[in-house]
Amino acid sequence: MEKIKQRKVQKDSLIFTLQLLFTVLTLFILILFIINKKYLFLLQISLGFTAIITGYNNYISFRKKYLTLVYFIIGLLLLALSVITIIGV
Repeated sequence: MEKIKQRKVQKDSLIFTLQLLFTVLTLFILILFIINKKYLFLLQISLGFTAIITGYNNYISFRKKYLTLVYFIIGLLLLALSVITIIGV
């Protein structure tokens, strides 16, 4: 039983670490975007992954179903927008 709890804590800390890493990366890319507008697609990709990881974190750690769905939809929309931006449609 103790081993299962230890694995869950390890998994939760990994998810929180990923969320923190993507949040810091998004802030850094936001600063780059303010300086130079050509980094829009990087900002959209980073925001998309941050939203998806935040949604997964909410689902696993806090058991918030509806907010998780909102985060996933926003993340997928941002990733789709970044693909459209890269293609240039």
